[in-house]
Amino acid sequence: MKYLSPERLHVTQTAGITQLSPVNGRLYTLTHSDTTGTLFLTVSRAFVTDQLTSQRDEVLGEWKQAGQQLVFFGFYRSL
Repeated sequence: MKYLSPERLHVTQTAGITQLSPVNGRLYTLTHSDTTGTLFLTVSRAFVTDQLTSQRDEVLGEWKQAGQQLVFFGFYRSL
């Protein structure tokens, strides 16, 4: 995918997560469909491991405290 198409991004927030808070401790699991190109982003307090497979690549991310700042760390996961 060369450009992000917002209509192909589906975001799910689990219980206790709103659009604005809490930020510290949020974990992001980004998966996709090879067939449709649709992206699925889950924002939660734990990585959504049941969506991870060895058949595709995923991106995981999290907010961490670094001194007085929150820093977002993202990493690519491939089995």
